[in-house]
Amino acid sequence: MFKSLKLILINFSLLFLFIFFLEIIFGDWFKKNNWGNSLRSERLKKITYNVKFNNQKFNHIYKKNSLGFRGEEIDSNELKFLMMGGSTTNERFTPEDLTIVGILNSLFLKDKKKIKIFNGGVDGQSTIGLINNFDKWFLNIKNFKPKFIIYYIGINERFYFNYDPNPENLNTGKFKTMHAFDKMSKISKFDQIKDYIKNNSFFLKKGKIVQLKYFPGRIRQENYSEFKATYGLEHGVSDNFYSQELMDKKLNISLLKEKNNEYVISLTKRLEHLSLLTSKIGAKPIFVNQVLNDGQLSEKMYLTNYIIREFSLKNNHRFIDLAKSIILNKKDFYDEFHTTPSGSKKIAEYLYPKLKNYFE
Repeated sequence: MFKSLKLILINFSLLFLFIFFLEIIFGDWFKKNNWGNSLRSERLKKITYNVKFNNQKFNHIYKKNSLGFRGEEIDSNELKFLMMGGSTTNERFTPEDLTIVGILNSLFLKDKKKIKIFNGGVDGQSTIGLINNFDKWFLNIKNFKPKFIIYYIGINERFYFNYDPNPENLNTGKFKTMHAFDKMSKISKFDQIKDYIKNNSFFLKKGKIVQLKYFPGRIRQENYSEFKATYGLEHGVSDNFYSQELMDKKLNISLLKEKNNEYVISLTKRLEHLSLLTSKIGAKPIFVNQVLNDGQLSEKMYLTNYIIREFSLKNNHRFIDLAKSIILNKKDFYDEFHTTPSGSKKIAEYLYPKLKNYFE
């Protein structure tokens, strides 16, 4: 009995040592380009969605590859044109070919242009998250040399409207935020350790790849056929879309800037830093502002769009003033912020000729 137990312990020890050495040799623990504790939830994902928009059914598989971009696995050398932003960029509930990025790519293909934009949207991400991406995400991608990065931004800056997240020294990149999607890592130390192990373990990574390839992902059903107020609108649900022209008559931008001077300074600093980081990797930023389901009725949205516009024009950046020109309606949104396929199509068709001109 004792000999048998001893033999079992020896075999388990040898097996443990074998696994340990395989992990050390093939895992990413000591590699320069490992993912550390960066958000595991943004890589290697596969979820099946059965969704309704305006009573039309869509069944699709939402995928994020090992590099963190939406879709199938790719070579990092393909990442020349990126679109970054929050959930309004990611559009997880919408089939990939009906998202803003998907429609843009179909338009480039129709025009026989060798251009493919990759969707790097992270739900909830603001300019702080976009800045942290350079250190927590892009640094881990070998041969990462994009030509253009489109920043579709504005809505998620509301998290910091009454809060200055900037450190004294912007070069530290350590922004004050309690949002995991902006930190690009979990909040609790325990969850950070779990993500660190998942990101770097050879066996866990291989197991995840097998799971995604051979086993169906989770299935979620959502019905977005009727507009849902889910985030708490400033002005309640609106049946009207308030254009830039209309709000220019209603609001005094000088007074708004004066009343929210700290926010103006804070967001401008973040835009400057984001632009600098983009240039440092040899890419060109393209800034695109945003609208809510009620257009620019919200003072926060109106002021945010003004800051992005003023910053881009002042610094001669490539800029698409979506907020100034786009006209949408209630059926183009399924909640305050997120567009249905019809809304995404209108936005993509508005962006396309301008992006085409910038790329060429």
